[in-house]
Amino acid sequence: MRRDQYEEFLRRLTENGSYKDIVFNVHGEEFPAHRCVLSARCDYFANLFRTRWKDRQQIVLSHHLITPSAFKSILEYLYTGRLETHIDNVDDCQVLAKQCQLHNLQEQIYERFKKTLSFELTKPGVNVTTLVLEQPLDSKELQMELSRLADLALPAELCTQMHGELPFEPEYQSVYPDICFTVEGHKFLGHKAFFCERSDYFKALLNNHFGENDTESSIPVVRLCEVNSDIFTKILYYIYQDSCELSEETVYDVLCCADVYFISAEENSI
Repeated sequence: MRRDQYEEFLRRLTENGSYKDIVFNVHGEEFPAHRCVLSARCDYFANLFRTRWKDRQQIVLSHHLITPSAFKSILEYLYTGRLETHIDNVDDCQVLAKQCQLHNLQEQIYERFKKTLSFELTKPGVNVTTLVLEQPLDSKELQMELSRLADLALPAELCTQMHGELPFEPEYQSVYPDICFTVEGHKFLGHKAFFCERSDYFKALLNNHFGENDTESSIPVVRLCEVNSDIFTKILYYIYQDSCELSEETVYDVLCCADVYFISAEENSI
């Protein structure tokens, strides 16, 4: 899947709110979202979901410094790495970026706004109405941060094999899984928003599959018998970060599995 397709997938999540598990109400305007994405992309949200907003399904934000337009722009940035806002909303976006401790974004907005003003001074009669920030084409920041969800989706025993022994216990609850796949006895904790929106196979499977209940987390459990744990791990990372590392021995099996799961995968991207 090309980068523009990957970002389109993430943009769809913000627009249609598929498989949302949190709704923000900003001065009466609702914004569905996914705690897993916001937690992976922003420590400020991650901390609030673990503390003040724990177990809440709706968050009401009524402070006068938070506007719906700015919140929408920041939310889209967290999902896609792209921010677009009307020039009149720049100050509101900077205030919200500061509140969310997105200091790099705050600085980028400031620098782009300065360049916009300088451009207008050199072009009399030209008024720029929209400020747009986009990641450089070679940036992997978005993919790397969302890959944390894949790291935490791995069963503990496989995580140790891949990354070595961790000096701490990972906070599995912080990724808010809503589906569990069992492959060769290993439990992978995932998110329907990613699996269903990136694969028609998983969308059909999970929308029509009641599964079993995981006694520890009370989320549906689906057994996958047509794949081994090593290949499924590759598929898992591709779904979350749009790429995965392959060897000559595994590339054919992964491509075949991607075909079975109706995942649009290009050989040079996996």
